[in-house]
Amino acid sequence: MKKLLALFITSFALFSLAACGLFENDDITVEEGTTYTSIDINPSIEMILDEEGIVVTVSYLNEDAEIVAANLELIGLPFKEALEIYIDAAIEAGYIDVDSNENIITITNDDEAVEEDLKADVEAILAERAVGAAIFGGEMLEAYHALAEDYDISVGRARLISRAVEIDGELTFEEALELSQQEIMSILIAEHRANMETFIAERREAALAMQEEMREGAMERVEAHRADVDAGLIDAPDYDAIRADVEANIEAIRAAYQDRIEEALQEAKDRKDNHIPNN
Repeated sequence: MKKLLALFITSFALFSLAACGLFENDDITVEEGTTYTSIDINPSIEMILDEEGIVVTVSYLNEDAEIVAANLELIGLPFKEALEIYIDAAIEAGYIDVDSNENIITITNDDEAVEEDLKADVEAILAERAVGAAIFGGEMLEAYHALAEDYDISVGRARLISRAVEIDGELTFEEALELSQQEIMSILIAEHRANMETFIAERREAALAMQEEMREGAMERVEAHRADVDAGLIDAPDYDAIRADVEANIEAIRAAYQDRIEEALQEAKDRKDNHIPNN
């Protein structure tokens, strides 16, 4: 509760700034209109965007995301550009399989209308590359559905508030609901910055080495696929049909995906340990 009290005191002391659309917490300034977006493939990443859709902060939520994004500079980019770069990196590392339609991408935003636009952005990026995937929004995040229903909020917002509660440790979900959007964002921004500093200092070098090995295992197929797309031999997939097929077999597809990624990671680790080139 001490952290919560500090947030309210800071908010009150800076009322004139908040009235102008700004919120400050220590060295963090949050503009009105700042939003939260997450992208889950198996690599899971979240971004904070300003009111112009520019990436303010990024956080890698698992080791797979660290591998995919180890060498990416996404902060300061328009979100659509950052999204395209991230998807290409996931393709090149083999997390999105160019030879399969059983890829699953979930993208959420705390604003449901924005979330629908983002799903269309993902589809457009994949269609240009003729890569098949089932593209979902917050409806696939079962862990947050009950909270969304109980409090009559979107699943994306339920995830955002849950993340703030997880980060703060002393904040309850009900207390977080009473905070302003800017106050919640300040909690995530501080966490994102700390996570990125730790990643760069402690894990980035290892993630880059694994990324190189993952790319080595996937790039032959990726380059062949790109050549076929450029030659007009592959058309854009039917994303509605893919989504329906995936929904009917979701658990089996997730299990098969996890098995494939674990196998690819093990092969990459073996190549790295033994310095075996990929043929």
